[in-house]
Amino acid sequence: MQPARSSREMASDRCARHLVRALLSTLIVLTLPAGPAIADLESGKRAYQQRDYADAFTDLLPLAEQGDPDAQVYIGLMYATGRAVDKDLLAAARWYRLAADQGHRDAQFNLGLMYAKGLGVPMNYAAAVKLYRQAAEQDHAAAQLNLGVCYSRGYGVLRDEAMAALWFDRAANQGNAAAQFNLGLLYAEGRGVPQDSARAAEWYRKAAEQGHTAAQLNLGVCFERGIGVPADLEQATNWYRLAAANGDSDARFNLARLEAKDDEHVAAPAAKPAAAPPVPRRDVVEETTTEPVRQPAAAPIAKEEGIVAAPASAGAALEPAGAKVGDIVTRVDATVGRVDTVVDDIDSQPATAAPAIEAKTETTGLTVKSPPADETTVAWRNRGFLPRADETAASETAVP
Repeated sequence: MQPARSSREMASDRCARHLVRALLSTLIVLTLPAGPAIADLESGKRAYQQRDYADAFTDLLPLAEQGDPDAQVYIGLMYATGRAVDKDLLAAARWYRLAADQGHRDAQFNLGLMYAKGLGVPMNYAAAVKLYRQAAEQDHAAAQLNLGVCYSRGYGVLRDEAMAALWFDRAANQGNAAAQFNLGLLYAEGRGVPQDSARAAEWYRKAAEQGHTAAQLNLGVCFERGIGVPADLEQATNWYRLAAANGDSDARFNLARLEAKDDEHVAAPAAKPAAAPPVPRRDVVEETTTEPVRQPAAAPIAKEEGIVAAPASAGAALEPAGAKVGDIVTRVDATVGRVDTVVDDIDSQPATAAPAIEAKTETTGLTVKSPPADETTVAWRNRGFLPRADETAASETAVP
């Protein structure tokens, strides 16, 4: 038989039961908001993707203030682009930093872009490289692409084409078209990797099949000249047409030249000057805009900004003394930067002083300072293959 319990012991038991119930109630109260918070995050993301930015901002701001990194990135994007709020780059950078400090790779990439361009923060390539690297090590393809460009250009790090090739390769194998194009350029010229025309053409094809305009142009040149692939004028024409349909003036030039060559075979003229060589691209391209797009796990969307394309009126430009028909001339244009053009009619040029010829290009963002011509470049010129002068880097702001 249990001994009788004192009133003090019974009171103590009652207090213990009340305490347990109070603790359980507290845990339930603390747990309940998780469901609505997740629902608000998904609702906010969905509203953003449907371009209902006002609702997205309303749903996501409280979560961002509570420290949710996905919500912080979306709020940063809306401040960066002026969607649902007044554009405020300082606020955008602050929200990106809060998420980046939590290891959010999209925030790290976006903040890296802002440091690279001096948007809302002082321009600082070393800071951009640090952030790109943090995102790149988490397999963010666009960050891997831009980190490769920094190594290729010597921005924020010592110039190292081998490291550029490594990061381009990692992004290219995730399906990033711009990185595939860049890696093709490095193989074409033997920059950071052994020169290999077949591998260059292979990477150009991967990028071209994704609609990368410069890759379509360069692949057309490969087929026209038989570089890395068997010469095939039909294939060359097809790739030039695709690039020309995307608005590429060099592709239109190359296409017109092939069509003129066909006309010559039909007309069989007695004597014609040697045909000008095709004009391709010869430098890597990068992404430098801040327009937001969704970042898929593989094959992020990329814009080719900074692409140097010979304008349609390039034939009317002044040529330097000593230039011959078929020569490729490099000049700096105030509007588009460095332009490579083919001399097609010396006699029609005005007899005035030619503009200074430079081997470097200064443009905005990371697309700057194309390297001076070296022995490899001279060899390409002698073969009639001047690869396109653009490195592609990621220009799209990432969305979680």
